[in-house]
Amino acid sequence: MTDEDLLMKLKTGNNDAFKYLINTNRNLVWSIALGITGSKDVSEDLFQEVFFRVYRDINKFRGDSKLSTWIGSIGFNVCSDFLRKKTRNKIFSKTDFTEFEMNVPGDKNPGDELHSVEINEMVRRIIDNLPSSYKLLINLYHLEELSYKEIAIITNLPPGTIKSYLSRARLLIKAEILKHFPDFKEIHYESFV
Repeated sequence: MTDEDLLMKLKTGNNDAFKYLINTNRNLVWSIALGITGSKDVSEDLFQEVFFRVYRDINKFRGDSKLSTWIGSIGFNVCSDFLRKKTRNKIFSKTDFTEFEMNVPGDKNPGDELHSVEINEMVRRIIDNLPSSYKLLINLYHLEELSYKEIAIITNLPPGTIKSYLSRARLLIKAEILKHFPDFKEIHYESFV
């Protein structure tokens, strides 16, 4: 279903269209909420708040971006506002990277599989310890597969800053991996290229 078709149905109050909208954008909103708050409980509340605002403000959508980008922007603003009110500064916390995958070179044998699992776990811990802005951008770009332009709209960061932060985050991840696996000279991680 195209954004235009979905919008027409949403503007007429079609409940099935709204369920479809939630289902197609749930991972994006959840990733943003969890990435910013670090709390599953708080993220659940904010998740509902985001979709409430989307439903309330659907007639305000101008079509300047993809519908998912607009929803992501609402999600970012709702979560940032919550955090700002709570802490009075922008601190992003733990992000759940349960779906993160990393490709490790080598033949597919049980030893390599174990090695790959080890590295995946380590990379999850490394990402979890990245500075907050890096974690959120890694999540949006590599896990949600948003473009620089979409991330810029969501976060209000310039695309150049986004590219710079992602580059620094990748270098930090690579450096940490090499600390633990110094002989592992060539790191293949398709999701980070």
